[in-house]
Amino acid sequence: MGDTSVGYRHDDYPVMVSTTFIPRAQSINLDHDEGIITHWELGNAEPAGVSDGPDTNRGSITWFPIDITMEKAFSGVTPTTTQLGVYLSDYITATGVNVYTPTKGVTGAKVSSLEYSCDAGGEHRATVNFEGLAWASTGTTITASAPTGVGAFRSPLVHVEMYATQATRAQSFRARANLRQNTLFELGNDSPAGVVADRPEVTLEVTWYESTAMSGNQEFTVGTPRDCEVQVGGAWDTAANIKYIFKNMVSAGESERGSVDGWVTVTHRYQSKGDTDYAGMTANTIGT
Repeated sequence: MGDTSVGYRHDDYPVMVSTTFIPRAQSINLDHDEGIITHWELGNAEPAGVSDGPDTNRGSITWFPIDITMEKAFSGVTPTTTQLGVYLSDYITATGVNVYTPTKGVTGAKVSSLEYSCDAGGEHRATVNFEGLAWASTGTTITASAPTGVGAFRSPLVHVEMYATQATRAQSFRARANLRQNTLFELGNDSPAGVVADRPEVTLEVTWYESTAMSGNQEFTVGTPRDCEVQVGGAWDTAANIKYIFKNMVSAGESERGSVDGWVTVTHRYQSKGDTDYAGMTANTIGT
């Protein structure tokens, strides 16, 4: 640990969601806005004053997923033999949790979006955005667990399957799950009275190197939506792989790019029609 009287560095700055230390966290942003606005009046050039409006408290964390610790911490769900993973719908019904660093925090936080991605040659990474009820101007003591296992999963251990067809020549994937957060403010209260999520939306982009050998670059019509899957950690269906399933995906468009400086690529965009069980996405580790 460093000398925090000089300043905090990454080894002084663990991240906690609920009561869980988050491994492989790469960055965190916490933001408290007191809603101050300026007022003017007829007859004067200078401001007439300012007023304090309702507070908003938001944040984001970027991390290298090596398991689904983050998903379980925000959802409060532990997968079982009957619930095979953390579902997007679980974030809608979840109780708000506290997100802390050693110096600041956001309490009552709920997920507003998740993004998972990997580019060829890079790490599998993810970002969660959240919105909370209150700001903690002081942090809490967080004990970081000693690192174990892989540092990060890189592209050779990331596999994409498009409705039972393994993707060949895939260059990248990027999946996004968005929830609309509805913040309720009331008279006489500076802090939000509650945050409720709805309108889940899941999108998936997969980019291929344009090639006669590429596979998986399929189109799914609105009438015949298909599930897509990404596994991270080892060969396909290896125990303990992270497994993401994107439910009922339909094609939303495609783009092609080429230049004198690189490979020609084609990107297919998909969007979930949703489903009543998962709200469009699940995350799990195989065999756990």
